[in-house]
Amino acid sequence: FTTVAAAVDLPVLLYNIPGRTAAEIPPASLLALAERVDNIVGVKDAVKDLDKAAWLVSRKPDDFDVYAGNDIDLLPLLAVGAVGVVSVAGHFVADRLARMIDVFPHDPAAARNDHLALLGLFTALFIESNPAPLKAGLELVGLPGGAVRPPLAAASDATITAMRAALGAAGVVLAGAP
Repeated sequence: FTTVAAAVDLPVLLYNIPGRTAAEIPPASLLALAERVDNIVGVKDAVKDLDKAAWLVSRKPDDFDVYAGNDIDLLPLLAVGAVGVVSVAGHFVADRLARMIDVFPHDPAAARNDHLALLGLFTALFIESNPAPLKAGLELVGLPGGAVRPPLAAASDATITAMRAALGAAGVVLAGAP
C-alpha cells in the first residue's frame, strides 16, 4: 500500500473488500496506514463488521475518512462515523443517497426512511454478481450499460424483472415510461 501511495501525487482511497479479494485489511493496519502515509485519505469499507468500523473511526486521524463500501451498509456505518458511500445504487438515486448522508446528523429518522425506501434497490443490485444487475438497470433507464466481461454472464430474465420492479419501487423513471 505504501509503495502504491508513494508512486502517485493523488489522494488514495483504500478498498477493503474481502468478498472480492479474499483478504481483509485489518483495522489496525488501516490505522497505521492512515497515520503514516499522507496521501492515504480513506477507506471503502465493505467488511460488513460494525465493530471493526467503529474501532477504526474512534481512532483514525481527522484527515482519514471511512466510506461505506455497500449501499445497504451506509446507514449503519453513518451511525458509527462513516462520512459517505462508494455506491452502486448511486447510478440511479445519487440525490437520495446524498440526502440520507446530509440529514443523518440532525434527522436520523429521515435517513432511516430513505434507507428503507431504497432497500429493495440495494438488494436487487446484488441478486447476481455485480455488475450484471447494474448494467441491466442502466439499460432499463435508457443508459448504455454495455456487456459484462467474461467470465461473467449477462443478467438473467429474473434479475431484469427484479431490477425493473426495484427501480420502479424506488421511483426511478424507466426508459419508455410516461
